[in-house]
Amino acid sequence: MVGNIFKIVTTLVIGYALGWVIGSISGALVGAVPALFLREIVNSNLDVLPSLFLSLLLGAILGFLATQLGNKIFAASDKPFVGVAIGMATGLIVVFVDGVFAISETSASGRSFNFIAVIYSGIIGGDIGSIIFPILGVIRVIRVIMEAHKEAENNKARLEEI
Repeated sequence: MVGNIFKIVTTLVIGYALGWVIGSISGALVGAVPALFLREIVNSNLDVLPSLFLSLLLGAILGFLATQLGNKIFAASDKPFVGVAIGMATGLIVVFVDGVFAISETSASGRSFNFIAVIYSGIIGGDIGSIIFPILGVIRVIRVIMEAHKEAENNKARLEEI
């Protein structure tokens, strides 16, 4: 019992750290694309659409990565669609909690202006990853614990039969 709780807590801690690092890096990489067009986005007053698109895209990518990583670690065959759906839902929640990036047109003349999208998407990616990776990891660990418990009960029943 204590060992199972330790496994779950360890999965939460490692999943949080790994999710934050992978989410921040992938968020910064994905955020480089809108950084190229950020001046046009600000001039057209469309701050919400890129923020929503970035969060959905990052959620899908991170959900897929978390599912694939869990499949590799636990030798499982979970469907990536579930991870993508959880990631996109988490992305929507995170963007509404953290807010969209809002920049005034007067500050759009600065040279460091284009890094705002990279920083914003890195923060959003870190937030999404630090939620998705622990959740999907703990779900997988609980499944493994339940499968081991079922197998132990089946072995006990077979032993009693013999």
